[in-house]
Amino acid sequence: ALQMIAELKNVNDPSREILRGVALNPGTPVASIEPFIDEVDIISLLAVNPGFPGNFIESTMRRADELKGLLSNMTDPPLFCIDGGITNKTISKAAGTGADIIVSGSAVFTSNEIRDNLERLTACMKKGNQ
Repeated sequence: ALQMIAELKNVNDPSREILRGVALNPGTPVASIEPFIDEVDIISLLAVNPGFPGNFIESTMRRADELKGLLSNMTDPPLFCIDGGITNKTISKAAGTGADIIVSGSAVFTSNEIRDNLERLTACMKKGNQ
């Protein structure tokens, strides 16, 4: 059934243990979530345009600061996630935003050496945040 965002009826039942989240495309103003920010459990800032994997969009840093400003006034803020364009070169920038979750797909799964790729990403993140 079609679900209107303002209604969120089918996920409001805590016994279902469903997290409610919203993803903001790079061109979507962060302020657009203010009317329902108290209704979500996780907010993902997309750092690339959906369907166009590639370079980390630098305005994500400014948008992350905007989002942190909104979240700082909340007693129980939703998780904050950065998703897209995360590579060995960009992961420390993403981590520097204070995001709770950083999503990386292609940098992890570009080869069969997934463990090595994760270790490199982790090392780059730690190196950049020293």
